[in-house]
Amino acid sequence: MLGLGLIALAAVLVQTSTDVRPPRPTDEQMFAELRVERPTARILSQSSLNGGLGSRQVCGLMDIDGAIEPFSLMTYWQDAEPSRIIIAGFPPSEAKPAEWRISANGPRAADWDGDGQVKVLDRNMNSNYRRMALALCQDRNAITPPEGVNWVLTSEPDPDRRRGPRPGYEHIPPLPIPPVPAPSKSD
Repeated sequence: MLGLGLIALAAVLVQTSTDVRPPRPTDEQMFAELRVERPTARILSQSSLNGGLGSRQVCGLMDIDGAIEPFSLMTYWQDAEPSRIIIAGFPPSEAKPAEWRISANGPRAADWDGDGQVKVLDRNMNSNYRRMALALCQDRNAITPPEGVNWVLTSEPDPDRRRGPRPGYEHIPPLPIPPVPAPSKSD
């Protein structure tokens, strides 16, 4: 009985020693990922915490074109993902290797779609990413706005919302409306 336990322990130790992870991305690599979609971002303040399973979280404030905004960065280990068929008739997803991944959350420049106009959709995207950054940092690494800064955390209704079928989705019929049961007569 003791021999089987030692063999199982040895197998676990051998398995963990062969699953050596590369070093976690540095804070500088995390900030580079933040600047991919926010090239004008300038970091004003930051605080970092190490998390479980080797992850790391960086929360803070950045200046984007004169606006002070919150941001959240996180590194996490993602195990390998095999190729999967998600929808019958479509090509399978690509297999992904095990690797460190970086998640960057926070508002971007005011014009998300690059059309030169700041519309409701652009403002709502920034509001959503602002809320996401604050939510991810609220438990252990809270972000508070500087004095005099008010962050919009709600979405505006879109007066220019598209009506009718969305481009590219014409082949998908609308969902049927379920019949409403007639009220029952009670005696």
